[in-house]
Amino acid sequence: MKLTYVFLRTMIMLLLFSWVSPELSSSVNAAGTPQPAEDSSSQPGTRSTGGGGMCFPYLTSNSDNATTTADTYITPNTAPSLPLSRSTQAPLPVNTSYETAIELTPGVPIEGYLPPDDQDCVWFQDALYYKITVTKTQKITALMLVPPGLDYSMYLEGTASFRHKGPYDQLSYVAQPGTYYLRVSEGHTRGSLTQPFNLRVMLSDKFDDYERYSDDSSATDAYYRGTSVQTIDNLYDEDWKMFGIDYPGTTTVRLDNPSAKGVYKVEIWDWADNVIATVKQNETKTLRLPVTSYFVRVYAPSKYDPDVPYTLTMDTKYDPQPVCDWDEEEPWKWVCTGP
Repeated sequence: MKLTYVFLRTMIMLLLFSWVSPELSSSVNAAGTPQPAEDSSSQPGTRSTGGGGMCFPYLTSNSDNATTTADTYITPNTAPSLPLSRSTQAPLPVNTSYETAIELTPGVPIEGYLPPDDQDCVWFQDALYYKITVTKTQKITALMLVPPGLDYSMYLEGTASFRHKGPYDQLSYVAQPGTYYLRVSEGHTRGSLTQPFNLRVMLSDKFDDYERYSDDSSATDAYYRGTSVQTIDNLYDEDWKMFGIDYPGTTTVRLDNPSAKGVYKVEIWDWADNVIATVKQNETKTLRLPVTSYFVRVYAPSKYDPDVPYTLTMDTKYDPQPVCDWDEEEPWKWVCTGP
């Protein structure tokens, strides 16, 4: 009986030690004295995937690169408040579900604090919910300003905005009468209860036909060619196009705006969200761009006219290319002529 008792006691002790977590065991020194655990917030890299590898990890954003030269709509009416001190945190928000969504008033900014997501999971993120009521066919435009160093994403119906560079996100959606829900969640950084974001929505009665399609609300999938005639229907409206340069050459850009009520500007962006060229309205600029694809953004820095369309013209002329063909006298040879 004594041997059986010792054996059982030994087995129980082994099981207990096998269940001690690595974090607990690493915080105890050789003498058995507990040591303070290292602050996990000081560790760089990715966040834990959790859930047995069922979720994608978050990537850590480099705040040094989280800026862009594009206009960002920050005005005294839209700028977020100063961040709270580390010892002072905002209370946990209540609008964490569709049922508790906060109603947004068009044109009235609202501040919010996005708490850090405890689930560490891209597919099942914590989020904040807002709702917009539309009584007739209108375009919803949402603008979110985020403090430097933070990166959030915004979703509305089938439209998403997850710009990872610069202090703002923008999206639009043409809605029929009803209630629509806007969701704000983490992007490439965790949320913050000390630094607020600023959210505002606008409703437009007039809009371009292409904006009826949610996949075209941020940037058209089709490559842009020739001339585009469109309007800017609110101060946060952005018309995006994509175009490609197939060979070395020059691209001439011109934005004609006949309205005295609106002031527009064109920006050309690369795939890394960098503004590489700017063209003012009613002026022509010729650019020599590397061979690749680009985005074009047309917007109103200060005022707009929803009734008078602008005309954007882009014309690319390629450098002379060599002409190649099989040689007539020696048909087994491939011959090129020209520059």
